[in-house]
Amino acid sequence: MTDEREIEECEVIALYEFLGKKWTITLLHNLGSEPLSYNDLRHLTHHLVNPTLLSQRLKGFVAFKVVTKSTMGKNTFYTLTPRGTMLKAHLHRIKWWAIEAEYRMPAKCRQGICVCDNGFSSDDDACRHA
Repeated sequence: MTDEREIEECEVIALYEFLGKKWTITLLHNLGSEPLSYNDLRHLTHHLVNPTLLSQRLKGFVAFKVVTKSTMGKNTFYTLTPRGTMLKAHLHRIKWWAIEAEYRMPAKCRQGICVCDNGFSSDDDACRHA
């Protein structure tokens, strides 16, 4: 029998919960090896993500060690860590599994270019709610 404390202490369950939160996957897809500032991310999202929510998601990424936060002068930048790059690769594999399992998704995703991978646009509702 599983102890409730074991579940509470399980980082995997915590990561699943974090990844399931609004905007998390979409923001993760927009982060990469090139440093992005908070304002860069706000711009990439066309200011659709609430500033408080964006800050919370960035703090979560840092806490799970999938993103590093660095400061250059007065600016703060966010970059994927090797762990974050691995996570994105695994999420990409889930997408291919979903294609094979015949889940519905935008045609762009089926062609290999997920709408989440290309930032935001007004017709990207499929990822907006991910």
